[in-house]
Amino acid sequence: MVDERESQLPKPLIRNMFTILMVMGIILYVGWLIAASVINGKVIIFDLGLYSITILMFLMGLTGRYLYGLKIARDPSQD
Repeated sequence: MVDERESQLPKPLIRNMFTILMVMGIILYVGWLIAASVINGKVIIFDLGLYSITILMFLMGLTGRYLYGLKIARDPSQD
C-alpha cells in the first residue's frame, strides 16, 4: 500500500477529480438526451442504460467528495 506522505497528487486535484466525475455524468445524460431527441424527433427522458451509467458516475463522485471531506475534517493537516 502506498504511504500517503509519498503521494505526488496535490490535494485540490483529488477533490476536483470527484467533482469532474459528477459533472461528466450530468453532461453525458443531458448530451445523450439532446442527441436522441434530434435523431428520433421525440424526447426520451428515461433510458435505463443511460440512466444506470450516469447515476453511477454521479453517485461515485458524490460519495468520493463526501469521504474525502470526512478525511480532511478528521486530519486538517492533509489539506
